[in-house]
Amino acid sequence: MDIFISIIYILFLILFFSIIGLPICLRASTNNSNRCLSILPVAGLAITSVIVPILYGFNQSMTMIFSLFLLVIIVIIGFYFKEIWLILSDLRENKKWQLQIAIFILAIVVLLLPQFIGGLRYSIFQGNHFDHFGYWESAQVYAKESYQDLFSYSTDELLLFPSRIIAKRDLWARPAVHLLYAFTTTAFFSFILKLHYTFLVFLLANSILAIRFLLKNLFLSSNSSSEKFISLFIGLSFALGFFGQYILDINAWSELLGMPFILILLTFLIRQSKIGIVLFTSALTYSYPEIFIFCLPAFILVMCLSRYFKIYDNKILITNGGLLILGVASGLLYYKGTIGFLIQQIFYGTSVTNSWWTYFQRYLFGQGDLTLMLKNAAEQIIASSGSYAPGASKEAKVVSINWVMFLKEYLISQGSVLQILSLAVTLVGNVFLGLIGLFFLTPIKGVSLAYSALQNMILSFLFLYFIFNLLKNLYYQIIKTKAELKNYKIILFCSFVAILSLEILFLLLKKQFWSAGKAYTYISPFVCILLASPLLFTEDYLKNKKKFIKIKYIATFFVVLQISFAFYRTLSVASSDACIPYAGTSYPSIQKDAFFSKLNYNWKFDDLISESVQVCADIELQISDPWVQTYLLNSLYYYKIPTYTKNFLWPKIQNPKLTIEGTDGKIAVESNYYSYNNYIINNKNIFTNLDRNVNVNGNVFLQPKRACIIKERYYSSKRVFEPYIVN
Repeated sequence: MDIFISIIYILFLILFFSIIGLPICLRASTNNSNRCLSILPVAGLAITSVIVPILYGFNQSMTMIFSLFLLVIIVIIGFYFKEIWLILSDLRENKKWQLQIAIFILAIVVLLLPQFIGGLRYSIFQGNHFDHFGYWESAQVYAKESYQDLFSYSTDELLLFPSRIIAKRDLWARPAVHLLYAFTTTAFFSFILKLHYTFLVFLLANSILAIRFLLKNLFLSSNSSSEKFISLFIGLSFALGFFGQYILDINAWSELLGMPFILILLTFLIRQSKIGIVLFTSALTYSYPEIFIFCLPAFILVMCLSRYFKIYDNKILITNGGLLILGVASGLLYYKGTIGFLIQQIFYGTSVTNSWWTYFQRYLFGQGDLTLMLKNAAEQIIASSGSYAPGASKEAKVVSINWVMFLKEYLISQGSVLQILSLAVTLVGNVFLGLIGLFFLTPIKGVSLAYSALQNMILSFLFLYFIFNLLKNLYYQIIKTKAELKNYKIILFCSFVAILSLEILFLLLKKQFWSAGKAYTYISPFVCILLASPLLFTEDYLKNKKKFIKIKYIATFFVVLQISFAFYRTLSVASSDACIPYAGTSYPSIQKDAFFSKLNYNWKFDDLISESVQVCADIELQISDPWVQTYLLNSLYYYKIPTYTKNFLWPKIQNPKLTIEGTDGKIAVESNYYSYNNYIINNKNIFTNLDRNVNVNGNVFLQPKRACIIKERYYSSKRVFEPYIVN
């Protein structure tokens, strides 16, 4: 049933957003509509990511907003019926279109395979459960409660369902993606509890369409079918490959939403589509303003170079600059959650240092034993140093380490010259292969250091040879372009990537390792495009055609490898008892405090929740795991069943200090959270006098019934804990 619902949901998303995006795509097309129709769902997603937050901010319920969009869809179908009929007629006759759509759908199914195999145990969260539960919990609240509701609750009402506290906070933190998930699941009712992974796969799949669109408009010299298929497979190499998986697995909801918008905005800036520039700038302002502000210097350079090459005149340059400003200004309609939040993030990302990179970017040290060796050496330094202030946190100690000196001293301490060289080659090779998306080709655990060095040396030499010749041919194309003003788009594209790379280098020099690593994911689609670009170059601009044929083979190898990583992921999930991909490597697929949540629970709670809804007036949870506890708290919240626990663990892990503000004042919760637990227990009357009539599968259950306790027991045969209702 869950598999069927996921497939229906993904098809609904594609169709729904394609219809919403149709008017914009027809208007934004510059030469022929076919070039823009390929991004119909992305355009619809961009429109919705702006309108839904604005309407929600004006206190419209999610049901009302969804109903309004259904009405808009009916109007669009009626007004553009002739155009839709022509598109469908072309689709029926064009077998190559059909094949490309089939490949796109198949790619989505491949990304969904781990969920089909592992169920909720796999899909509930991946490598960043903190952020993921924040998005997921907030979306459930937005689906049921209005903007005004969240600001009219007393502290008692906020404490009654802790998710309300999180949702209220997230209203000021670019909530577009939370709201979109709540919006799109309006017609799927309680499946909002399970469809989050399917929603994220849809967002990631939009990057395939965006990359294909960029390549068709900036790189392709003709409109041949072979080039269209190549551009599609390059898009697949990103979404199915390492970088797409990585962004998905760190549960970066907002980044997944904003990534295709950046690719399309760059395309529209070069191709001069006014409506496209405004729309996608606005969409970025609402969905992920951090990535827009990071790319803004590169956008400005692209416009200035376009003027230099006389692609723009002064009027167009000023107009496009004004359109960017207009798109950002649209954020004033939801200032605190867009522009206001962006100002906070700029300060945090450039001035606050943290140790998050030791988890999220540790993949750069390879999947073998080297990561653990470096970790142990760093922990010894932290443990033995007496220079830290009394009571300094582990994070503060990690931040204070000079990591360049640490690596230098660690290498020197290895003894023989051969040992030092082997370790250095392994380390440099791991970093290089990680940066180009080949983490899964780094040496695995258990192999000797000498073998690791040899493996990395061979692979690094192969791809360094490839990149050197690629850059040489790019330079040759740029020189010829400058003389002939042909293929100027390559100059603009390479300049865009170069500026983003310099910004990352600046962050590294400031020792903002987490921000630099995060920013690298922003340019990861461009890395994939550049490494696969030899497949799209024409022979007119090659300096050494024979040598270029060799690097075309390597580019093909790269694309095939990246696509194959999606199947490797499925095998990895299927072979893991806890349904964790790439378990046991340095890949950030699970954090330490969430590992046992997947290992010790099978996450099959449907029957428990259904029984709870039917027999319980309120529930006390006696569950030891914080993330299972959080899932059950929110699932029962969906059915308006007040649920509490004497050991409310989520805020304790997420936030050391918490102030809950309702209409009747503030409650300061201390770091040990006993005050919160005692407050709930001593004020259980806040559970009464609620409208708790709920509808489950068409049956209405009237509350209250009886107080319940949910405990857990261990099944040795299944090797899992299972929650149950105490009779």
